[in-house]
Amino acid sequence: MGKRVDFSARTVITPDPNLPIDTVGVPRTIAQNMTFPEIVTPFNIDKLQELVNRGDSQYPGAKYIIRENGARVDLRYHPRAADLHLQPGYRVERHMKDGDIIVFNRQPTLHKMSMMGHKVKILPWSTFRLNLSVTTPYNADFDGDEMNLHLPQSLETKAEVSEIAMVPRQLITPQANKPVMGIVQDTLTAVRMMTKRDVFIELPRMMDLLMQMPNWDGKVPQPAILKPKPLWTGKQVFTLIIPGMFGYFFPSILICLGYVPILQIFRSSLIIIIVTFKHF
Repeated sequence: MGKRVDFSARTVITPDPNLPIDTVGVPRTIAQNMTFPEIVTPFNIDKLQELVNRGDSQYPGAKYIIRENGARVDLRYHPRAADLHLQPGYRVERHMKDGDIIVFNRQPTLHKMSMMGHKVKILPWSTFRLNLSVTTPYNADFDGDEMNLHLPQSLETKAEVSEIAMVPRQLITPQANKPVMGIVQDTLTAVRMMTKRDVFIELPRMMDLLMQMPNWDGKVPQPAILKPKPLWTGKQVFTLIIPGMFGYFFPSILICLGYVPILQIFRSSLIIIIVTFKHF
């Protein structure tokens, strides 16, 4: 806490249920102050030249150019940044952008899930935005907690974080071999209500749910009830989410090749996370 840490940021966290669990919303002011050294190649030289032309005062832009001889050009004070021409082999310290890999941490760091890899999503305002489901391993809440962000400074570090520390790879804790995170609060209540036998979904709400599915194939399932108006069950929505080869039987759960004829969410339903994590 008392030592200087470069390429890091710290601010208050607030909830955002619209973000994926592996994504952190980062304020634009922080993104404009943090940089990643990108090597200039024939494939990205036009993109990086555009960032250099914008300079440090505009986002997205760049802060520094580092020539092959080690000379550093500070774009914040250069009178005509647009006159600087890049060459392959130079390094451009560009602003943080959407999709960058970062390490997110909440102190005290008590176990390995206190530091996990996330993707960046640049958002307005001044707080880090976090999906509620990922707060459990961080032991975080939203009563003023602050968290730390660390931006890796090499492709090797980014690759290591991506393959080892990303949130989807930390769903199961090695301490007890069980899920360390899951849906919470209003999301859990909604899922419990949706899987009840007497709950049906009308067409407009069904379209809203399908729109939120990143891997939806564009096919709308056959309604469970056709007349007097089409109605779908909550179990049909879960059928679209669960992998097609997934199968499991439990007293309150029956899933056969991705089809869900019986499902009522209880605390024991976390077994779905375990089976999906291990086999898919």
